[in-house]
Amino acid sequence: MRRIINFHRDDPNIGDQMSAPTRYFDFPDHEVVRADLIDETSLDLDEAIVILGGGGLLDTFFLPAIERIRTASRTGRLIAWGVGQQLDTGPWWQRYPEFPYARFLEGFDLVGIRDDGFAHPWVPCASCMHPIFDAPPAPHHEFVVFSHRSRPLPILEWPNLRNDQADFEETIAFLASGETIITSSYHGLYWGMLLGRRVLAFPFNSKFLTLRHPPTLYPAIWERPGRLQRLLGRLRARTPSPYVCRDVEGWRLLAGASRAQPEMLEACRASNRAFHQRVLELIDQGD
Repeated sequence: MRRIINFHRDDPNIGDQMSAPTRYFDFPDHEVVRADLIDETSLDLDEAIVILGGGGLLDTFFLPAIERIRTASRTGRLIAWGVGQQLDTGPWWQRYPEFPYARFLEGFDLVGIRDDGFAHPWVPCASCMHPIFDAPPAPHHEFVVFSHRSRPLPILEWPNLRNDQADFEETIAFLASGETIITSSYHGLYWGMLLGRRVLAFPFNSKFLTLRHPPTLYPAIWERPGRLQRLLGRLRARTPSPYVCRDVEGWRLLAGASRAQPEMLEACRASNRAFHQRVLELIDQGD
């Protein structure tokens, strides 16, 4: 029985935890192992099929690990599934169309990225396959606020939750409770839209600009912590230093302009089902 190793991020961010496609799809006659990308040196990749994804793994922080995986894997079966770019320095809102995907994905046999409008096929986060999105409950708050743990939103008059404070089911129940979701989390906006809710997102890097079904965006300005705090937060990826949103005035006006996109759920699922078939065909060629 051949082994499939699915590298993603397994950290307190619930979006990272739930983005692994092997949670949602079967791979007959294969042993499936999920592992944190930052622990890739602890596994023998020589005979394994490697799936990278999902999540925002196309980040220079993860590039050394991706390069080691390319070197260690001798099967010729490297698959990227639902990965996406992350630019957060300089004028990232201008630079993202020229993102260097080849730098990360050279040598991969099959690629599907969650970023729309680029050379690689669009394959959004596989968490869309979870049945929890099939019949969401009716909302009972006008707004809910769901923050990325490093980008807390100072909107406190409505129910608040961070993306490291609850499990998946609790997180989805929280998001579904709002008619409109105010969020600084990529998966907060993605899951909110899959639930058929209106979403206002406060972006902080390029991943917010690459969705096929874009949310309404607030022109957020984030104040950076001090240089030493940034360095320590980057080294200790599990406890980043929080940024501060300088101004949230006007969020209600933009939230009122947002709209639900109910067609998004089936579009995301159809793309993932088709990519799963391509993965099965590829790995069967090596058996």
